[in-house]
Amino acid sequence: MQKFRQVSGGNCQLVLYRESKPGVPDPADAGVVLALYSESMAVDANKQGSAVITNARGQGKPVPGTPNYTGGLEVPPYAPQMGHILRALCGAPATTRETAAELAQEEVTNEGLGYVGLPVTAHKFVQDTVVTITGTANYDGAYRLEYGTTDKKLVIKALYRAETIASGARAHRGRGAFLDGAAEDLGDGKVALPVGGFGVALHEGESVTVAGTANYDGAHVLQKGTGARVLVIETAYAAESFDGTPTAIPAFFRHEFSLPRNQPTFCIQKKFDFEAGVSVNPYTVILSNKLNGLSFSFGGETEIKISLDCSVGSVENISTPVNPSQPSVLPGIPFWDKETAVWVNSRRAGDVQKGSLNLAFGIDGQVAVGDMGKRSRQPEGDPTGTLTLTVFMEHDEYQQLADMAATVPVAVSMSGANGEELWLSLPESELDTGGPQISGKGGLTIEVKAIGFVDLAQTSSQYTLINRVGSYA
Repeated sequence: MQKFRQVSGGNCQLVLYRESKPGVPDPADAGVVLALYSESMAVDANKQGSAVITNARGQGKPVPGTPNYTGGLEVPPYAPQMGHILRALCGAPATTRETAAELAQEEVTNEGLGYVGLPVTAHKFVQDTVVTITGTANYDGAYRLEYGTTDKKLVIKALYRAETIASGARAHRGRGAFLDGAAEDLGDGKVALPVGGFGVALHEGESVTVAGTANYDGAHVLQKGTGARVLVIETAYAAESFDGTPTAIPAFFRHEFSLPRNQPTFCIQKKFDFEAGVSVNPYTVILSNKLNGLSFSFGGETEIKISLDCSVGSVENISTPVNPSQPSVLPGIPFWDKETAVWVNSRRAGDVQKGSLNLAFGIDGQVAVGDMGKRSRQPEGDPTGTLTLTVFMEHDEYQQLADMAATVPVAVSMSGANGEELWLSLPESELDTGGPQISGKGGLTIEVKAIGFVDLAQTSSQYTLINRVGSYA
């Protein structure tokens, strides 16, 4: 008996492609490999036994019904990958490059308990953002911004040393590299720049700006071979040693997505790891999808798991890949649960124990006569958004906002360890709470729900992704 290798999930693959029109993968798109926990994208032919009487005991030959499609995915919120998922939901974003914030030429303040305040003229950072400080006498390095950060002050955890900030000092988004050691000639026009300290999490294809060297200042795209302790750039080699003060600052980009009136379609290719030569179709293609839901819970876990619900147009088994080009494998840059925050009325809520965000986009696939069971129409319905929070009972502000039927913006943010951020926002919402219930002698919590709607805003939900990807066009 011939034995074949059993297919294993760890060796299978999902590839996300854009579509040039519904049901037609874009031939110019090589696709991206999705990191995922699980998926349930499939088709059930919905066969039913025939009730025709044929002078025999037993059902007649099964009759195919209208197929039932499932389109579930559970993915991690990796910073580069989320841009492709949000693009599949919203289309191309508005993208701008992040700029450094100028520190003000004023005295550093001692905030007490090992915290220091750095004066700043203007900035877009929030508490939890990771920044790299350059141009100071005592505070150059990478820090996560702490409680007490305001529009005029960045609070960091550091040993206080009196200093008046000099001209040219800056706060850059992200964890920059400080060069320490000698440059190395790798040949073929490639140079390795050594990274000091604990290293950095930069990757091939990302852009950095080098400053403070004699020969390598300027913008560079990182090349293959880049790692935590070395940055590989493409340039002419010149012998030089670095003393730990030159920097390589990564370029960050802000991608602004909004839920549109008409969502784009995309396709997903599922690849199984059958042995070569086995007489099977190793690929399943799920065509003409629209993203119909996005949800996740936060509070108490180590990593966010985002559930995606897709409205599927059709499913086909094929023997060749959608695009023969190799799809892109993205770096896994995670957001951790502990870095999540909730913003109510543009203020960071510090009293949230846990919560969940559920967004549904109202897609309802329809089958027309002659469609052969495929969902050729996927019209948009009304999207809904609900943020549900369990809140420590320390004040009654939520109850007051609910009673007044006040319109407030709400958002969930995730701030990565290297400067990335992801914001999911309901520009307009009303709070709803049934009030606290006395359930024991211990501390009490209340359930608060933010219900999104559209009144004056242009869209019901917005998404901001800040990472080191230059474009999702």
